[in-house]
Amino acid sequence: MRHRVIGRKFSREKKVREPFLLSICKGLIDNGEIQTTLARAKEIRSIIEKFITKSKKDSINLRRYLSAHFPPATIKKIISLGSLYKEVKGGYTQILKIHKRKTDGAQMAIIRFVNVNKNQQLNDNLNKQK
Repeated sequence: MRHRVIGRKFSREKKVREPFLLSICKGLIDNGEIQTTLARAKEIRSIIEKFITKSKKDSINLRRYLSAHFPPATIKKIISLGSLYKEVKGGYTQILKIHKRKTDGAQMAIIRFVNVNKNQQLNDNLNKQK
């Protein structure tokens, strides 16, 4: 039974799984969007969103926390993402399903950051129409 079991194992031990997921997160932060399997995208969504939520309040403790996981260039990008999503309360990423992989039939997906400016413009237009 899987009562209250959180997270996926990806057929890896913990000491391999954690750096594996962090490397996918680093790729997403550096590139803005990545193509991966749907299961991996769903798993890293929660990790990325926690990092961005913490980075809204820029402090020395945050920088030390992030330096244990990421290189300095990636830390700067995370903090800039935190300032970009300062007014947003969640939902920083978007997962789009695409084709199935030919080799094993795994569902592929694109995970990317949501564009805040477009969402704010849409909300402003909707508020003006009311």
